[in-house]
Amino acid sequence: MIEMRKPFIPLSFLKINIGAKRDFLIGFAVALILLGAGGFWDLAVIKQDWELYPLPFELVLLPRYIAGDLFFLLIVVGMFILLWVRTK
Repeated sequence: MIEMRKPFIPLSFLKINIGAKRDFLIGFAVALILLGAGGFWDLAVIKQDWELYPLPFELVLLPRYIAGDLFFLLIVVGMFILLWVRTK
């Protein structure tokens, strides 16, 4: 029977420090929450009378209710990540 050898591949560079991954997730979650809150502020205060809300670089124009749902989703995903990181 032929014996298979493991290939020599240095995988030490793939090991990610758990603290660094946790810090990245916390920063990413806070960024999502801030983007969602800023979007709500822009939607409710700055562009009150606009029927269509432009996303960055005005590539896409969304109706106000869809833009509000998008900003709400950003906040919910950010809070989910924060709660998930806290339990680990």
